Amino acid sequence: NRLEGYSIQMKGKTLHFCSPGEFTFLFEELFIRTSYPFDYTRSNLFIDAGAHQGLFALLVNTLNPKAEIIAIEPDPVSIDFLKRLFKILPK
Repeated sequence: NRLEGYSIQMKGKTLHFCSPGEFTFLFEELFIRTSYPFDYTRSNLFIDAGAHQGLFALLVNTLNPKAEIIAIEPDPVSIDFLKRLFKILPK
């Protein structure tokens, strides 16, 4: 169910997401295939417009824990998952 979602454990944290297929696709694209090659330590501010459920924010936080991330997302269900993610990211 999209509203209840799914979850996995990663590095001692629980990640929540809507769809296993979407999560797998985006995780592979961002973390495995590194489809967005960039030196994430060059900036301490990232704006993610269309943040979906926050996997790009997770990538940025993983590679640059000091970065401030502004995530913009219009879908209320995705916003709920995004909020859950930001609760577990280091400040």
